[in-house]
Parts: sequence; C-alpha cells; structure tokens
Amino acid sequence: MRRSRKMRVRWIFTLITTFAPAAWAQAAPDTDARRVGTDAQQKQWVEGLELVAIGKFDKGARLINEVVSSGVIDRRVTSISKWLTEFEKLEAQRAERRRADYETYASWAKEDARDGKWIRAIAECAQAFNNTDDENAFRKEPWVVDTVTGAIKAAREFEKDGKWYKAARIHIQLQEIFPRNADYREAFLRCQEHIRLELSYTPTSDWETAVADITPEMAKEAFKRIYLHYIKEVSFQKSAEDALEQLLLMTKTPKLAKVFRKLDSKDDVDEFRERIQTWLDRVHKEPNMSWATVTDIFEKVLQINREVDLFPQTVVIREFVQGLLKPLDRFSDMLWPADTDEFNKHTQGTFTGVGISIRKGRGEPIKVITPLEDTPAYEVGVRPGDLITHIDGKPAAPLNINKAVQLITGPPGTTVTLTIKRPGVAKPIEQKLIRAEITIYTVKGYTRGADGQWDYLIDPSNGIGYIRVTNFTERTLQELSAAMKSLTDEHKARGVILDLRGNPGGLLKAAVEATNLFLAGDKEIVSTQDRRGKDMQMFTTEPEGDHYPDIPLIVLVNGSSASASEIVTGGLQVHRRAWVIGERTFGKGSVQQVLPLTAGRQAFLKLTTAWYYLPNGRCLHRDDDSETWGVDPDVKVALVPKEMIKVANLRLRKDILKGRNQDDMTEADYERVFATQPSDREGEPGTAESQDADKFDGEEDEEDEDESDQAPREDPN
Repeated sequence: MRRSRKMRVRWIFTLITTFAPAAWAQAAPDTDARRVGTDAQQKQWVEGLELVAIGKFDKGARLINEVVSSGVIDRRVTSISKWLTEFEKLEAQRAERRRADYETYASWAKEDARDGKWIRAIAECAQAFNNTDDENAFRKEPWVVDTVTGAIKAAREFEKDGKWYKAARIHIQLQEIFPRNADYREAFLRCQEHIRLELSYTPTSDWETAVADITPEMAKEAFKRIYLHYIKEVSFQKSAEDALEQLLLMTKTPKLAKVFRKLDSKDDVDEFRERIQTWLDRVHKEPNMSWATVTDIFEKVLQINREVDLFPQTVVIREFVQGLLKPLDRFSDMLWPADTDEFNKHTQGTFTGVGISIRKGRGEPIKVITPLEDTPAYEVGVRPGDLITHIDGKPAAPLNINKAVQLITGPPGTTVTLTIKRPGVAKPIEQKLIRAEITIYTVKGYTRGADGQWDYLIDPSNGIGYIRVTNFTERTLQELSAAMKSLTDEHKARGVILDLRGNPGGLLKAAVEATNLFLAGDKEIVSTQDRRGKDMQMFTTEPEGDHYPDIPLIVLVNGSSASASEIVTGGLQVHRRAWVIGERTFGKGSVQQVLPLTAGRQAFLKLTTAWYYLPNGRCLHRDDDSETWGVDPDVKVALVPKEMIKVANLRLRKDILKGRNQDDMTEADYERVFATQPSDREGEPGTAESQDADKFDGEEDEEDEDESDQAPREDPN
C-alpha cells in the first residue's frame, strides 16, 4: 500500500510540473518545455494531461499510452504512462476488494436480519452501504428496506425500555445510510441526551467539579448575548420549551437517583414536575417570547428548585442552559468555569502536564501510545506501550479517561509519580515527573528521522515534500514556515503536498496566516457575514520572513477536513494556487465568537455569529438540508471506511515517538500499541475522524448486554 501511495505522489507531481499554470512552470526550472513528437502527438499528450488533471484517469491514460505506442521517446511521457498504468491496476484492485466486501457485508446483514439481530444487521447494512457503487439504488433494495424496518422497530423497543445505548447504535447507522433524514438524526440526538445525563451524573463522574463555580449571572448574560449576536433570529419560545423539558427529563432518568437522592421521593418529584409543567404550558401559549422573559422563567425555575430542593442549583443552571441551547446550531455551546482550561489547551496549542498520548479501557491500566516531543515524559524515558498502573500511588484501573488526565496534568513545577509496568521488565518502574508547559505541535512530516524529528521530504528523487497539519493553533504558522524553509533551502523541493485530511480546524487567524504564506499580491482569503448582512473581509498581507507563492502545491482533504482547514483549502483553490485532491470537505463554515460572561472571564459563551464565504462567494457552511457546502476537490479520490482505517493506522505508526533511550521499535512494540486505538491524548485534541467515529462514549450496564448483539463477527477489515 505504501508503494502505491508514493507512486501516486510521483505521477501527480510530474503532471503538475510538466503541464501547469505559468507560475507553477516557472517554479520548476528543471522541467523544460520540449515538444513531444509531432504536432498531433503533442496535442494528444497535452489533452491526456488535461484529462488526468480533472480526474479522468482512464481517458487520459489511453491518450498518453497511445503516444508511447506511436514511438515517442520522452522520459516525461514514459514515466507518466507507467505510473498511470500502475494506478489503473491499483484502482482495479480497490474496486474488486470493494465489491467483495459489499457481498460479504450484505450476506451478513441478511442473515442477522433473519435471526432478528437488528443492531448487528443494521451495522452490517451500513458497511455494505459504504461499499456500494450506487447509494440510491442500494436504499431501495428489498433486503435493505426490510432490515431498516426491523431495526427501527427494535430501536423503538429499546427506547421504551430505556436502553439508550442500544437504540443509539441503531440510529447512528440509520444516519449513515440516510444522512438527510431528520427523523433518524433527531432520534439519535434524543438517545444521546439520555446517555449524556446518565454519564454526567454518576457517583464516579466527578460531576461536582464540572458544575463548580457556576452562577445564575453567567446564564442570564448568555441569554442576552444570544439575543444580540446569534447568526439567526432566535425563537426564545422554542429555547424555553427545550430548557424546561430538559429539567423534566432529569426527573425521568432513574439512574440519576444514585447521585440526587431526593429523586427517590415521589412527592418531591411530583411537586417539581407539576410546577415546571405549569411554566411549560405557559410557554406553549407565548410565541413571541423575548430573552428577558426567558430570564424571568429561569429565575422562577431556580426558585422552584430552592423550595423543593431536588437538585443542586448549579446543576439546574447547567441543565437549563443545556436545553436552551438545543435549538441553536451544534457548534454553539457554554464554556463553564471547569471547561475553560481544556478549551484554551485546544486553541492555544499548549497545556501543562507531562506530555504523553494515552489510551484507557474500562478497568484497565493506562496505555502509553507515545511520549510527545520535548516533554518531561520523553526526557525520563517513558516509552510507547508502557502501562501506567498507578498515579501517585493510587490505582489507575478504576479511573475513566478524563479523571486519569486530570490526575496526570496539573500546574507547572508540581510533580506526579507514575508507576509503570513495561513489557519485558519484571519490576514496576517508578517515574517521578515534574509537570511543565507542553507544546502541541500541529505540523508533521511523512516519516521521522533517527533523532525523532520529522522528515518532510517524501520523494527525494523528484524533490516532493509532504506536510501534514493536524490543527490550526497560534503556533501553526511558525511550524509551517519552518517546515517549508527546510524543504526549500535544504532539499530544494520542487513541489509540496499539504495534507489537511482529518484536520478539524482551529483559529481563523492561523488559517489566514497559513493561506497567506502561499499567496502573492492583494487577494481576498475569506470573508464573513453576520445575520444583519455586515461582512468582514480578510486579504493577503506582506508576510514577515520567507514566502512561497510559486512552489507547486497539492492539498489533500476529506470529509473530516473542517473549518480553518476549509478556509485554507478554498482560498488556495479559488486563486488557482493549488490542486485539491480527495473528497468534499466537512462544511463547518460558521464563525464562533467566544464571549466572556463575567468580569473575571470565568465562563464563556461560544456562539455562532457569522458564516464563512470563499473569495468566489461560496458559503462553506452546511445545514441539514444543504445541497452545496465546503470545498469540492478538483480530483475526487474517495476512500471506503476500511481504507480510512488503514490511513489512520499508518499515521499512528508514524506519530509514535520511541522513548529517549529506546532502541528502534520492533514490530512487537508496535503491535502492543496497536492492540487498541487511541481514544484520547493527554493534551492533544482528537481529529475529526476520531470524533465522528465515537459519537457517544460510555458503557452499558451489564443487565443491558446481549451477547448476540454485542459480539461482532470476525471482520478482517
């Protein structure tokens, strides 16, 4: 697979430097403008290149192969002819594997549907859908219709019995097959909310820390900010209804009684419900409700809770706001005092801790995936595959991943002692680490050198560089500039692949800076427009330091490339500065402002206030009913899920940094790490792919387990 990927890199860039816009041709002085054979052969050669450039590989290959067959001897022609032939073989193999996978998953789904194993049947149906050649025809297949019907009926029964995980597992697969169906989307969100409540308030969830320091003033200021700044006119009637329904939902979630003991008191619960329902009935009759009215209702709710004393007030505030935000878009959210440190970590690119990427299964030790560069963990020799059994002497196995991260991280200069079980070492290792500020590097290459540093040259013989950007933070421009300088000054690179697949975005400023690095002249990069039509445009500026307006560029994207990565991709594409290859991007084209809610900046409202527009006027944002969104690739290369998994595993393998005093990692070392996939990093934000793959987290109660549904088939994919 690796050989095929590098082959594809070579022929794409030979194509660019052989037949490209004038600016690109100037950037490749070693590519001459020799004609190919006769006038007819030259015309056929150019036409073939043009077809390949827009993704019509088969037609382009036929023309170029005919030029070779006619006797033309030219290194450029023979190289591209050879690579296109290899590429055709690769695509034929992919198509055959895809057809075989389709037949396998379809047969499994049919068998499980006959046996009434609906969770497994609909999951296999979704796998078949991901390998079909015709999505619309697939949805009409009789066996698919029968499987969907049975799965929907099963999901309703699961919801009726309060088995939210099982219902959610069905609804999320239905969303996969029918992404535009609002009923399936709403059903999944309904289950997800039940799951969130059950996970948020448990005896071991540390919910008290999550609600600490929340005040009514924070919520009331949020209501006002929504009224003033949200991208659309808000129906405060709908928001108030959802807020009150949220509180009623809490009283109907039996597992919460393990934490809030008064939920066992029928009289108290009935009184609370009746009084909240009275206000809900009033809201139903008031369509033109203002934010001030919502504030009044909020204060009445707090008064009711004070008198009944069913929940802590901070919990009522948090859940009222949770419900009130539901009618808004999914990117608008509250950052309560307990959330601000984590948010800053993801946007600023730094945090304080010891610097390890970790994985933790339920009831298991913490597995180290990799130490991070230039961190305390790396300096003391923590290795990939190490198992952390204790944190400061306390067992790690009972902890969830969030609690484990909280215990390992902490203020700079403080210490934490990790007890490590290392494969091949008999005695546990005690490592005392001094916490420090950790930098999260967002720019990576294709391979690591012997010193652990990234190598950005993917194809030395053709001078092709490769840079992967994982997020856009305050440090990204600095890192990207350094990588480009290394490629151009040290390696004389003739072209660069900028890989933004799975990049979930980040800071607008960082996206504009990255785009500016590759553009020349006075060009618009992106613009925004709020609900009142007020817009703001961002243009190129004279960069400080080196600038790369001519070097040929390819940008790789997929359906998980979002937000800031879409701004970079779209800006470069619109100005014909780069070719975009992959799949249509995610469509996260909304602007969020982080608005402080208190003078001390303890809490914030992350609110959508505008849309992003590309220089050609295209809006990046995707609503549930959108037909157009994001950035369309110039050349479409779509991967099926198992190929995405292979790419993710390849990336993980390359991201792993061996311990400071560790010899080269063996295959056994890698296998120990790959035994499970990383679910979180102590400091590094997850990718869009991982977020999409894990829409909900947690474990079902044992009484809800059903082995026939839970145990998957042996699937080599």
